[in-house]
Amino acid sequence: DSGSVINSVLARASSPGQTNNVSDTSDDPTTATPNDKTITTITASPSIEVTKTVTVTDNGDGVTGIGDIVRYTITVKNTGNITLSGLTISDTLTDANSSTLSLSSGPNFSTSSNGSVQGTLKVSEIATYSALYIIEQSAVDTGNIINYAVATASSPGNSNNVSDTSDDGDDTDGNTEDDVTELTITASPSIEITKTAAVTDSNGDGETGLSDVINYTFKIENKGNVTLTGLTISDTLTDGSGGALSLNVSPSFSSTTLGSNPGTLKVGEVQTYTAYHIISAATEKTPSVINSAVAIASSPGQTNNVSDTSDDGDDSDGNTTDDPTITPISPDPSIEVTKTVSVTDNNGNTINDVGDVLRYTITIENTGNVTVTALTLADTLTDNNGNALSLDSGPTYLSATAGSTSTTIKVAGIVTYTATYTLTAAPALSGKIRNTVLATASSPGNTAVAAPALSGKIRNTVLATAS
Repeated sequence: DSGSVINSVLARASSPGQTNNVSDTSDDPTTATPNDKTITTITASPSIEVTKTVTVTDNGDGVTGIGDIVRYTITVKNTGNITLSGLTISDTLTDANSSTLSLSSGPNFSTSSNGSVQGTLKVSEIATYSALYIIEQSAVDTGNIINYAVATASSPGNSNNVSDTSDDGDDTDGNTEDDVTELTITASPSIEITKTAAVTDSNGDGETGLSDVINYTFKIENKGNVTLTGLTISDTLTDGSGGALSLNVSPSFSSTTLGSNPGTLKVGEVQTYTAYHIISAATEKTPSVINSAVAIASSPGQTNNVSDTSDDGDDSDGNTTDDPTITPISPDPSIEVTKTVSVTDNNGNTINDVGDVLRYTITIENTGNVTVTALTLADTLTDNNGNALSLDSGPTYLSATAGSTSTTIKVAGIVTYTATYTLTAAPALSGKIRNTVLATASSPGNTAVAAPALSGKIRNTVLATAS
């Protein structure tokens, strides 16, 4: 620390009969001065090395993000050959956009390897400092936290003449000195939309139907670790038969939990939107109103890269994600029967008489809003005097629409049957053939045998005139 080593030797001896009567002080032969001291100069090489490492204490959510604690460890080593004093550390903390951040605490002195007091470093001694930063959302959104420290100290006889910028302690990155300590935060953008429905019974009839209002509530939550912007909601509304419907009022902003403007969601924030649909007469004739919404937003540096399809909020239905919100319409079972007849004039005399064949076509249409089952037909055939007659064949199943079958009719489906009767002499003499049919089926939860759920209306009575 003094800069040199000074050496001088005094030689003494005794001559015969004397004691220590001969002496000489050493001389430095490199100088002209007699008996001068031999001085060895030591060149001062002051040097320090700063290393800064980082660890993260997670807040329990399993991802590096807001609220996590970043712990910095700063080590300063005296790599020179003289004692250093007045050690100070200046710290620079920024996000990836170069915006300044502030340490939550520190740098604070922790230990010294050789027992020196804070600010003093003996040769090869290492002083350790610590600092903390609690991650803020603004830093998360940039994807990186950048930190470096500069240590400054004084060698003997000098002031603040020794300094070093920190290295991150990782030489495998190709940068072996003075590279900043970076903490990369992986963006995990995610949103979740839940859509529920509540019905206002506008006419007070206790059923969900015409003119009632379906009130929709959309809750959109930021489930990721970065702020989301540009939120939009795309809504799809259909009736129970797949027909497109429109909301009477589109989704409108209602509230938010963390104070953001509409369309912006901080991490953990939930925004609420509302909309409604008024049930029309046409919609009332279908089993339900089906609604699904898609929420779309952008994470920092991206455009429309985050989306989710709405869930109905009811996991007890066995579908825990992305199932549509279905509002059942109150059951309104109804069928309508139509029966027509054509005559085959077998003898070609242009009149309806003996031997001609009456061909009946029976159509049963589901005019209600629920599927009906267990369809049966009761056919009554008489002459003009009320005498019972018997069909030659039928009613026989012919065809069905809308995925219906011979005994099951889906909403708006039509099932067709046929039957035939050949005129004989006595009925022909009565002047007319009268035929009616009664269709009976069951709506969900009802049994046709014990209590028929519905009976088809007789649209017309078909008369075949004979002479």
